[in-house]
Amino acid sequence: MPRKKKLQHVGFYPDRLKHSERETAFAKAWKHENTVPGKTQLLMQLIPDATERDAQVAATIIQWLGTNVGMCFLHDVVRDTPSVKDQLRI
Repeated sequence: MPRKKKLQHVGFYPDRLKHSERETAFAKAWKHENTVPGKTQLLMQLIPDATERDAQVAATIIQWLGTNVGMCFLHDVVRDTPSVKDQLRI
């Protein structure tokens, strides 16, 4: 059986990371969760036989959460869903 290639976990728009601290933070955290030895790879839990394309799409969505639109989306979900808001209290 051929050895599976390591997935990159880089989104479609990596150049945006040069200009956005939030997008960089989301992208960096996602890559860390999926590449650190001994950690459970989140993508493989979501898509057990994930391809490089799957990894790229997932990384793009995670990076998008750090954009202004993505942050507004998260804010609206938290605002409109009390149980989510309660669980995010630190």
